[in-house]
Amino acid sequence: LQDVAIAVEAFTTDDIAVQQIFDMSDIAESVPGLGTAKSVGSGSAYTIRGIGSFGVGAANTSSVVTASNGHSVNDSVFADIGMYDLERIEVLRGPQGTLFGRNATSGVVNLVTAKPDLGSFGAAGEFKYGNYNSIKAEGMVNVPIGDSIGVRVAGFFLNRDGYTTNLFDNSDVDDRDMYAVRGSL
Repeated sequence: LQDVAIAVEAFTTDDIAVQQIFDMSDIAESVPGLGTAKSVGSGSAYTIRGIGSFGVGAANTSSVVTASNGHSVNDSVFADIGMYDLERIEVLRGPQGTLFGRNATSGVVNLVTAKPDLGSFGAAGEFKYGNYNSIKAEGMVNVPIGDSIGVRVAGFFLNRDGYTTNLFDNSDVDDRDMYAVRGSL
């Protein structure tokens, strides 16, 4: 990073664990100039150095590109699902059109997922229980297949009761019931 002529914040796997980075709002607490907010529906609104795009609709794109392994993805994925089994997180401030396309006028948040480890079999898991009957489970299995091929499967599950009460019918809203699975070969 010392030789790169751009403003970059990079977080390793250890940094992510120590700083307890679970979603984009946690990254914003560690990166100067990065702002996060929820938008309409499941959308998100990110700003870098105070610049962002807040349009609503399928044709609108943010000036802060969110990427997974260098490929642009919908920004609400990181706000809703969160982050799991990552190798590193990179936040590049300033125009990044050369590397990430024309819409990266403010910057890029790139999440690099953990790759299969060809050295040995491995597995890890974590289970959490919390307020509002929150149950969260994350896990990973790594299986080497020969000297040059490996498979890594990671996933997470979250179920939580809502914590906001609808005063009209006295029901809880904002509950969560989601899961994600990712495989790498």
